[in-house]
Amino acid sequence: MSASRPAAFGLYARAACAVVTGVSVGLMLWAGQTHHRAFFRPLVPVASSGFVLLAVASGAHRTWYGRLVLLGLVFCWIGDVIGPGNFAAGTLSFLLGHIAFSGAFCTRSPSWPRLGRTALGVLVSSGALFVWLYPHVPAEDRLLVVAYLVVISLMVVLAGGFSRGRAGGLIVTAAVLFYVSDIFVARWRFVAPGFVNGLFCYPIYYTACVLFAYTIAASRQQRSARPG
Repeated sequence: MSASRPAAFGLYARAACAVVTGVSVGLMLWAGQTHHRAFFRPLVPVASSGFVLLAVASGAHRTWYGRLVLLGLVFCWIGDVIGPGNFAAGTLSFLLGHIAFSGAFCTRSPSWPRLGRTALGVLVSSGALFVWLYPHVPAEDRLLVVAYLVVISLMVVLAGGFSRGRAGGLIVTAAVLFYVSDIFVARWRFVAPGFVNGLFCYPIYYTACVLFAYTIAASRQQRSARPG
């Protein structure tokens, strides 16, 4: 009984962190669509702190995979806070986050056929995204946007190629959701401004970050379940 108490506490702590993020995102969307927009910005670090604390509660310090995912989420937290006021700095922070996520995936065993299939799919998707987006991006932002597209594409490829089992399914889902959320961010900034983009990008993005945090515990459980 006593051995199960820490596990139960960890489960409740992770659930509480996820709830904090979910409720905060809901309030952010409400504030963004009403006359209460002054509440929006203060809610962002609260929502983002939820997924960082979720990673900590999942035992991020115990494995290199967990440490690197936590590092990536911390970079996301920084990007969330500084991005609205400084696009270049926020984008760079997210780019570093994706590099950390990519490093985390490389601590897992690869599947080369799956890596190749994922790379082909992402190449087609990102190529189409580049053709659509590039003409709308101001010259001063093009290098950063192209670099970001390359890095997030690599992150998705590595998520697909180095993932298997239940944890692997969560990793791939989180990576794809993050990729999709950034399509709405790009549309919002460069193509069709309007908070309607936020109705999609915020829920998708925060779901991705929460799932990334959950993969830490799932990955540890998967490894401990291996025979021998």
